[in-house]
Amino acid sequence: MALSPDILQQLQQHVASDQALAANLRTVNSPHAAARMLAETAARHGIAASGEDILAYFESQLAAHRAELSDAQLDAVAGGFSTADWILYSVCGFGIGCVYLSVGAAIVEAGSCK
Repeated sequence: MALSPDILQQLQQHVASDQALAANLRTVNSPHAAARMLAETAARHGIAASGEDILAYFESQLAAHRAELSDAQLDAVAGGFSTADWILYSVCGFGIGCVYLSVGAAIVEAGSCK
């Protein structure tokens, strides 16, 4: 059985109100141990949540956050430029360079640089 939003909220309220439980949850090193601890808390407070349901919820949340990044997201994270950015900078850079050289050549031909 999947955990309903109501059950999740109840569990969150118990964790928020029980400092010892919150401290113990921060020290666990596996999702199985955290699920077991939360299932025990749920059972003590009459909340219908099994360790398997809680573990399945953890795994679904992890899977949702493990999605692969797109090329644009990877470029943004890496601080690099996207292909479109590279094209834009190349065209602009080349264009500015051509203008600079053309203007410089025209000035030299006109004899203004003597």
